Amino acid sequence: MRNSLIIFCLMVSATTYSLSQYPEVLNSVSVDTGYVLVDGGKLFYELAGNGMNIVLLHDGMVNREIWNEQFPLLAKTYRVVRYD
Repeated sequence: MRNSLIIFCLMVSATTYSLSQYPEVLNSVSVDTGYVLVDGGKLFYELAGNGMNIVLLHDGMVNREIWNEQFPLLAKTYRVVRYD
């Protein structure tokens, strides 16, 4: 499982690099946004794509925008959510 995850991440990175030269690919995904109420606050999310679910997490030192290049690419094949 770990090897599959590493290979998947490498493939996404390579695809992101090659497609980052073409902004029309990155801007062609329809994104739903909203808030989810959580213990005394609210959590903003973005959701795009169809297929198996992928949740993009960040370490808390940054925000969801760290996934700006990967988010639309993954949404072409998967249902992807990222949140702050």
